[in-house]
Amino acid sequence: MSNPRNPNIVRQGSIYWLKNCEPLDDDNVKDRPVVVVDDPESLESGGPVIVVACSTKDRSSEPDKVKLPDRSTMPQTRSGLPKPCWAIPRWHFPVERERLSEYKGHLTGGVLKAVISAYLAHVFPR
Repeated sequence: MSNPRNPNIVRQGSIYWLKNCEPLDDDNVKDRPVVVVDDPESLESGGPVIVVACSTKDRSSEPDKVKLPDRSTMPQTRSGLPKPCWAIPRWHFPVERERLSEYKGHLTGGVLKAVISAYLAHVFPR
């Protein structure tokens, strides 16, 4: 639900490259795509942003991973992702807005709902 006319406004569902993402599951420090999952009220108040990090590896051990649309399989997508990518809900953490280095695109509809639902299931387990 990012505003394509003004990608500098951070919105729920925006996809950015995160510079120097901390190692996740023994990966190296590297730039990686992240999805903003913070609620709109928190985003308006400023400060750090809650994101879910993504992987270009189809991690079969992640039962709640969410496949994101990418240009290689869906050229009309607005995600801005060039190749297959999965949101890994347990990889959620706050980041300073300045670290969101490059706006790629955004998610909407069922895919955004799936990412947020999976993230919330990790934050508020039943």
